[in-house]
Amino acid sequence: MKSISILVTLLIVNLNSFCQDTTYYFENLYEKKAIQFIANKTKFRMCISDTMAQTFAIEKYNEGWQGWVLIDSIDDGYGKFYLKDINKDGFNDLVLSAKWQKEVYFFNPINKNFIHTGSFCAYCWLGDDKEKKEEQMILLDKKNHIYYDHCSYKRDEWSSSLFTIKNYKRIDLGEIFIESSYTRKQTQIFTKSIIKVLTEDKKTIIRKYKPSVYDTFNYASYWKLNWRKFLH
Repeated sequence: MKSISILVTLLIVNLNSFCQDTTYYFENLYEKKAIQFIANKTKFRMCISDTMAQTFAIEKYNEGWQGWVLIDSIDDGYGKFYLKDINKDGFNDLVLSAKWQKEVYFFNPINKNFIHTGSFCAYCWLGDDKEKKEEQMILLDKKNHIYYDHCSYKRDEWSSSLFTIKNYKRIDLGEIFIESSYTRKQTQIFTKSIIKVLTEDKKTIIRKYKPSVYDTFNYASYWKLNWRKFLH
């Protein structure tokens, strides 16, 4: 475990749980302060350990502060954080929020710490084409831990990802993109791409085409019927 010596002034927050309605901002931590909170019946405190590298650290309390259980760096865009049960396992997870995406750290109830799981879309994640479910991974197959999500963008563009969770880590399996462009006559043209993720650095296009008219492609139904084709 990396050792870090930090002089902090504690900003005590008396909470039994962290929820999305309680949002904290990193700018409040930059002046040698720490936020103390209780999550999943365990006391933690978070501070910024290196303002130049924008590194944050979380320490756990168990009859005394036990040392840093999580040390990680963040980009400039990540200005706030909160706790929420993202994977619906009954334990609050740590969510770092930026404009375009969120970094999620799942809670490990055995070790009682947070583990970096991966990047998720900052927009609302949809359960299907009609029902709106904010910040939820939609479970397709419990045995294989297969999920999908959905991100909406400007100009009627959107994307949906198929992924699995192994050892608290997100592993992408497939992607669907709807992208748009404009002709000289300002006619909007859409391009649909269905992609299989082979490795972290290698992908293959299963299908790419331009619909003559923007269609209401049902990504939820597509994943439910075809997710097995994307398994490694």
